[in-house]
This record gives sequence, C-alpha cells and structure tokens, in this order.
Amino acid sequence: MKEMDATEKYFYFILSGSAGIFLWKENNFVCLDFAFDHSFCCDYMSLLLKKSTPLQLVALEKSEMVRIKSEDFYKLGQTPVGQVIVQISAETSFIEKQQQQIELLTKNAEERYRILLEKFPDIQNRVAQKHIASYLGITPQSLSRIRKSAW
Repeated sequence: MKEMDATEKYFYFILSGSAGIFLWKENNFVCLDFAFDHSFCCDYMSLLLKKSTPLQLVALEKSEMVRIKSEDFYKLGQTPVGQVIVQISAETSFIEKQQQQIELLTKNAEERYRILLEKFPDIQNRVAQKHIASYLGITPQSLSRIRKSAW
C-alpha cells in the first residue's frame, strides 16, 4: 500500500480486512498500529506533512478498501461533510495513539494483550502472531507464553 521512505498518496477506509503500520528497526519490522473493518488508515503523518516517512502501510489480510487520493482528501476537507471526516479521523488517531502510549508505560505485556483482545476480539485469527507481539513490544515467544497462561 505504502512503502517506507515514500510519501503517502492515499487515504483509506477499510470496508473489510485489516492493515498495519510498520517501522523498520534493527533488521526487523516493528508494528506500530493496526486498522480493521470500518476504520480509516494511512501514514497520516506523511499525508499531512506531504513528506516521506520511514513508515510502511501493509494490508495484513485480503481487504476491501475505499482509496481516496491525497489531493481529493484535501479537497474533501474543504467541504462540511469532509471537515467532519477529517476531524473524526484525526481525533480518533490521536486518542488511540495516546492510549497506546499510556498502556505501554503503565501496563505489563499480559495486560496489554488482554486490552488488545478486548478491542479486537478476533485479532489472533486475522493477524500474524509476530505482528501482534511486535505491537505489544514483546517477542513472539513471550506472546506464546502469555497466550498459554491466559487460557
């Protein structure tokens, strides 16, 4: 969808499926965020700044999405309905990232995993375990131990 070190050209709305935002770090991709059915996704920082970023946007499963060119996204933002869409997407993104940061600083890995399952109950059937572990900031082996002890 968007390669790393590229400028975001599209704003997506996921009708069905999922996507992830990844960052290359120390010879491995780190998952920074997920997006699932009925949500917006893109490299929002790149879209807003109109600059390349090291982030990569990847579809994580077969997905159906509405894709809006960045130029059309800006035009949409000039309309009353578009202003609402842009505001909701920005506010949702901000709140979710703040919550994720708070959880990383105040919760242990098992607690973060439980929160993730509450938010996305079917995630383990839709997203590779290595991506879930990366998002949680743990190794796949640690996630496996947490999953075994949780059930």
